[in-house]
Amino acid sequence: MKKIVLPLIIMIIAVSCIFMSCQFDKSIGQSGTSLGTVDMDGDGTADGTAIDTDGDGTADGVDTDGDGIIDEAWSEAYTIIATDDSDANQETSSFAGKTLYFSGVVNNSAGYWKGNEWNDLGSNLSNSSDSIASGISIKDGDIYIGGDYNNSTLGYRCGGYWKNSTLNEVDSMNNYVNDNGNFPLKRPVTIYDIYAGANNILLSGYTMKKTNVTDQKEVPVAWLNGKPSDFNTPMNSPSAGYSELYMYCRDIDATSREVSFPDKTETLDYFFGCGNYPPVGRPLFFKFGFVDSSGTSTLLMDRAYFIDDRGEALDIFIYSITQSGGIVDNYEVYIGGLKNKSACIWKIVPDESSSTDITETCTILDTTSSESAVNTVIKTTTALYGGGYITTNNKKIAGYWYNSTWIALGDGTTDSIVKTLDVAGDDVLAGGYIVNSSGIKVAGYWNNGTWTALGDGTTDSSITDSSITD
Repeated sequence: MKKIVLPLIIMIIAVSCIFMSCQFDKSIGQSGTSLGTVDMDGDGTADGTAIDTDGDGTADGVDTDGDGIIDEAWSEAYTIIATDDSDANQETSSFAGKTLYFSGVVNNSAGYWKGNEWNDLGSNLSNSSDSIASGISIKDGDIYIGGDYNNSTLGYRCGGYWKNSTLNEVDSMNNYVNDNGNFPLKRPVTIYDIYAGANNILLSGYTMKKTNVTDQKEVPVAWLNGKPSDFNTPMNSPSAGYSELYMYCRDIDATSREVSFPDKTETLDYFFGCGNYPPVGRPLFFKFGFVDSSGTSTLLMDRAYFIDDRGEALDIFIYSITQSGGIVDNYEVYIGGLKNKSACIWKIVPDESSSTDITETCTILDTTSSESAVNTVIKTTTALYGGGYITTNNKKIAGYWYNSTWIALGDGTTDSIVKTLDVAGDDVLAGGYIVNSSGIKVAGYWNNGTWTALGDGTTDSSITDSSITD
């Protein structure tokens, strides 16, 4: 009888210990830094990735499905069989020691990550459970987040920007009829991007103009310090008679210059945007600026061009800008997007002496997958980068194009997408998300190919924009 009871007691204790470990190990569900592949069953092959959650250089758990989240508690019986070379690259990359900011969404709530810490903004909205942070800009230590939210009281979306944690709503203009034929106080607003300049805040997006129940149009708008300037009749624009119709302003890039005027020196900021004209599927870009004078900012719309292609513009980058006499006289425009469901980048060189002449070329980056897109584009002196995704076997695979070479970051087992890129020297930081084995989007970033999860993997999270400070 004793020979039976003793093993039974030992077995019960062992099972209880295993059960308690599984129930109370706090590392499960956390993210951290990869330490390399790990052998869990002693056969010498990799079964997952060892994860360090607290930065002490030791493993706290194992990621078994590749989403950067710990699925199994660490055991001393496990062996790290290969260090992660890309992780070493991460430690020595140009982004090491810098503060990484990402705007995004967690569980339908706007906010941002500073490093790995999530700062929720949407939960402070008493009249909304659906908000999005679409852009981020850092200026003089202040954090500016552009976004919008569904106002459950008014019944439509409102927008603006958070300065740190304080929401500043934009003026969305009147002249909107709801489905009941009544005029509400504001038009619905969608915000796409934000830029914090020396003295001014610029937002891009669109409002809905609806003068009767059936006549509804998307009107592109740039908000300067909360005040709207729509693009109904942009100066020197070949599209002046049409630009009001179903068009929206998606992304902005900006440069600042000190320029000399006859009587004083003022700061002149040039802003460039890309947008779309859905009825005919035409992307476009535009250039405008404003002058600071005695505390008053005046928006100066310069010109807008339709691109002679059917497609969708998603991001814009301005490269090699020069000026003379306070006037921009040379620059290159790179617009990332898609044409016929294929990733592409348009290069546009405007003729500043003409209101209509431009030279444009379109480079198709992907011709094999069923769908692909360039969500973010960067030009350096040596290379052109386009971050986005390709589609293989009905799965979106995150990655980026280095010139015309595709570099995959996702493994193709679940959907993944790159939404933001930052480049410093040969180092590439790509923000986006990976869908885990439970079908949940997990926000995070790849630093030279090494994945760091920001979302906890229990509820959907995603990144929309990035900013990096020293």
